[in-house]
Amino acid sequence: MTPDRITRLGVARTFQNIRLFKNLTVFDNVLIAKHMRSKANFLSATFRLNYQEERRNKEETMELLTILGQADVKDEIASSLPYGKQRHLEIARALATKPELLLLDEPAAGMNPQETDELTAFIRKIKEDFHLTVFMIEHHMDLVMEISDRIYVLLRSIVGLEKPAQGSITFLGGELSGLSTDAIVAKGITLVPEGRRVFPNLTVLENLKVGAYMRKDDLSADIGWVCELFPRLKERSWQKAGTLSGGEQQMLAIGRALMSKPSLIMMDEPSLGLAPIIVQGVFDIIREINRQGVTILLVEQNANMALKAADLAYVMETGCITMEGGGMELLENDKIRAAYLGKAKK
Repeated sequence: MTPDRITRLGVARTFQNIRLFKNLTVFDNVLIAKHMRSKANFLSATFRLNYQEERRNKEETMELLTILGQADVKDEIASSLPYGKQRHLEIARALATKPELLLLDEPAAGMNPQETDELTAFIRKIKEDFHLTVFMIEHHMDLVMEISDRIYVLLRSIVGLEKPAQGSITFLGGELSGLSTDAIVAKGITLVPEGRRVFPNLTVLENLKVGAYMRKDDLSADIGWVCELFPRLKERSWQKAGTLSGGEQQMLAIGRALMSKPSLIMMDEPSLGLAPIIVQGVFDIIREINRQGVTILLVEQNANMALKAADLAYVMETGCITMEGGGMELLENDKIRAAYLGKAKK
């Protein structure tokens, strides 16, 4: 089913990386979405025979912006808005299609604490005022806990940061549920979190050593190995982590995780916010780490890169596995190509 037909059925979504018509005004960004419900055809649109519908769409757009507190910026160009307000606008545009189900993909990604607080209040207002179902994929747990009625958690449960309500988590025959995070790390599992989460006031070298805080043996060989994988980290070993570029911080986050000598390393959205050329480099390193004997569990929205790198791949929807197979096998699957890659084989 095509995206426009899905939208007409009452499903709207936002994207992890904000996708607005950046050169249009706030008002026009929302008005465009109203056309999804328009009954105009080519003839009526050409000769403006549908002027009553156009007027109604503009009135409803203004009403929506007023409800959402965006009427005062209606004439602003979308790209001129602060990052948090751009996210609000993207959600407003989705609401203009009059959905029954609103899908929010990592809405707090890249936000500072103040923007996250404002987004939390914004989403809560949407739930209260529009009485629709909101399905959200999000790693900012404070936001999730604040507004969610039901929660599905994967990676944070595996490493002991969230306790599963039911069921069990096993690794190499041993039960992980109920163990503390440090006990889970001691069993050979580590996590590269979304957003990198390096210690900004520590140097690169100090960050790497933090990753080995449970080890009592000599670290020099493993620091050398990490620096071979990421030569840039060796060049910047003295530099504060907070001054690194996004790509360099991602390298550091992976290197820090490797310092615990894991047998399983979990990576949460390693490509988030990175330029395409940097993403390619990160995935080259992921393949190299895997070739050297480390199992990698990758959660990644960049389906194309993830499937090309994966031996086994799983598609999850609403917390359930709906499809599985080899990475290249799923890459060639028409349903996957249409849903996640924006194209299907002809």
